[in-house]
Amino acid sequence: MSEKDIVQYLNGISSNIGRVADSIGQLTVRSTTSINNLNETLSVTNILLAILVLLSIANFILKLKKR
Repeated sequence: MSEKDIVQYLNGISSNIGRVADSIGQLTVRSTTSINNLNETLSVTNILLAILVLLSIANFILKLKKR
């Protein structure tokens, strides 16, 4: 191999490493966005669950008072 071939080979490796790094960066951004959306959904679900629990407790207390 000549020096020119070695330089081209190393440039190709460097380019491939750069592409892999870019792909990983894009996946990280997508994953972070998905996790943030999931966190928001879980917060809403927790609020709705708390409301359901409070209504169930109120219903139970009202049923006890009727007896």
